[in-house]
Amino acid sequence: MEAFKNAIKTASLSSIADTIQRDHDKQGKTVNFAAKPYLSAMRTLYDMKSTYITETADSIVNYLLSNLGQWRGEVAKIVKDELRARVKDYYKNNPV
Repeated sequence: MEAFKNAIKTASLSSIADTIQRDHDKQGKTVNFAAKPYLSAMRTLYDMKSTYITETADSIVNYLLSNLGQWRGEVAKIVKDELRARVKDYYKNNPV
């Protein structure tokens, strides 16, 4: 799992979105209906500076995280922690 942790740190947001979907599929669960539009939007993003139509990546990632509360497991923890770290780093380096 250490290799996965290291890989996710350099993965694009679109790649992370695919990982989220694959892990839900592996668990035999569907993505929360409220998270689906944000997961779909995240599939078009490369990094935290990307945009989807008029939405910024930080907004999309925050809304996705707020709707993935029921997603559990080791992969979920690693991915959520990485996304939270990216949002925090983005805000730190791009003050409003």
